[in-house]
Amino acid sequence: MWAVAKKILRSREASTFIVLAVLAVGISLATDVFFSVYNLRNLSRQIGLLTIMGLGETIVIITGGIDLSMGSLVAFIGVLASCILSPASPQQFIRFQQILSALVMPCVGIWICTAIPYALIRHKWLRRLFFCSTTIAVAVVFLYGIVSIAPGEQGGTANSFLVIFGMLSFCALIGVYHGLLVTYLNLPPFVVTLGSMCILRGCALLLTQSLPVMIEDSFFEYIGNGNLFTMPVPFVLSVILTLGMAVTLTTTSFGRRIFAVGGNETATYYSGIHVKRVKIGAYVLCAVLGGIAALLYAGYDRQGNPSSGAFYELNAIAAAVVGGASLMGGEGSMIGTFFGSGILQVILNGINLIIRQGSSLWEGVIVGLVVVAAVTFNTLRARRG
Repeated sequence: MWAVAKKILRSREASTFIVLAVLAVGISLATDVFFSVYNLRNLSRQIGLLTIMGLGETIVIITGGIDLSMGSLVAFIGVLASCILSPASPQQFIRFQQILSALVMPCVGIWICTAIPYALIRHKWLRRLFFCSTTIAVAVVFLYGIVSIAPGEQGGTANSFLVIFGMLSFCALIGVYHGLLVTYLNLPPFVVTLGSMCILRGCALLLTQSLPVMIEDSFFEYIGNGNLFTMPVPFVLSVILTLGMAVTLTTTSFGRRIFAVGGNETATYYSGIHVKRVKIGAYVLCAVLGGIAALLYAGYDRQGNPSSGAFYELNAIAAAVVGGASLMGGEGSMIGTFFGSGILQVILNGINLIIRQGSSLWEGVIVGLVVVAAVTFNTLRARRG
């Protein structure tokens, strides 16, 4: 029993939790409002939002990659969902609908032309064409369906679920795009996701002409600002996703392959594991989790803002690294990322409570220092091991 307890205390998750507890106690001594109900609810909401992004970033980091498009994805998905749900969609969004309509028929046509029974396709390029065209066709047709809902008639729960499912489908397509470029074209993940960061941010600005679009949907407002069992919905959802992803990575073959690819990609390849599929799956999961965070952020702000999400990818990377993920790949923990998000948000919350005036000016400095300190600690720890 003592041996098990000693092993748990020596784990990275336990040490991260201890740091989190010490920080919370220290900040509570410096200000008497830290443990107030209002502050704890707001803090837990922020932890939940960051954790969901951090989980996706952790999966990609474990494989040895990185995703710099998370912040721009938050802005674009939030803007797109807001335009669909808004009774007064901007003219640029109407133009987007027209462009999407023009893409529907070609995508469906490609899918029909390649829809030969998969078992009869022997050439690998035809198989890839079938897979890619099917994915694109399904995503584009579904997007066309949700944006065709007449503006002004939204607000029902069914339409909200339809928009959420459509946005997450689109995020999955973005993840496939990242994975294909990284694996089949051997492009650096830094370059691929940096390009997506610029493209998605630019699309968000173009759709709204740099203006925010208000969300008039009660369900979106609830998932962003509501409470479930007296706890904020984003926090409850982050706990569920953290436990689910932790079980996936530790008990399933896919999870073991994620760690194997990040630890030694060459050895994993020669052991018979399809490395490219594992990496694509990691990028898809990362994008979908980023999409979930984007929808929650849009509901939290009650608007789609093309300027939102700035530096969120840095915060997500910091949460993953503080939680024990190695930027070299092969190491990471979902529970650690959850506690890492807590450490980061507790520090930022403490700055706001103690400094108050001009506290936002310190956030970038603090996050950067935390990332450097965490990477340094992980590097020294790896050398000792």
